[in-house]
Amino acid sequence: MSIFERTMIYKKTLILTIVFLALISTSDLWSSNLDIFAMLSLLALGILFVVLFVMLGYHLFQAIRERFINRQRIYLIVIITFTLALSAYEPRGLINYNLLNGEPVLYASRKGAGSCSSNLYLYENGKFRYLYICFGTSSVTGEYKIIGDSIVFVHSGVDFYKYAIYNREEQYLQFKKSESDTTFFYNQWKVIRGTEKLRP
Repeated sequence: MSIFERTMIYKKTLILTIVFLALISTSDLWSSNLDIFAMLSLLALGILFVVLFVMLGYHLFQAIRERFINRQRIYLIVIITFTLALSAYEPRGLINYNLLNGEPVLYASRKGAGSCSSNLYLYENGKFRYLYICFGTSSVTGEYKIIGDSIVFVHSGVDFYKYAIYNREEQYLQFKKSESDTTFFYNQWKVIRGTEKLRP
């Protein structure tokens, strides 16, 4: 193999590693908006992980044969190892919603059929995030206000609840899409985590 061909292999492997690292590091920010395609994106990332793992094995084998005299290969091995270790340690990505907004001051969830779940996160900076996970992921983000025992949601162009009533004593939320919505009796979400920081 010529030096040019070897250099091209290094460059292509390095580009693939950087692309994978960028995608996995920010996956929490973009994968929640893919709906049913979220499963396909996770599958693609899984395939990339396996490809990089195989490449790591190949370059390690070649490095041993060369007695570790090829610096380019050693640098590549270090970069791939770091990328795979990081993705295994933090699969949600280093740059996630909690990093940008802090830890949630309230987390509520409701389980549905077929392992589906609805999850609400309220942050101290007045922002909220709703995640619906069911054979894919969809999300709604916006702002909220506390008025008495009600949490009023502010968002645009999305069919989401108008507000929720927070029962602090029994630790659950009841959601309503409008004043005339009568389904809130059945729409109770268990508050998994609530803090004193959640105040009007």
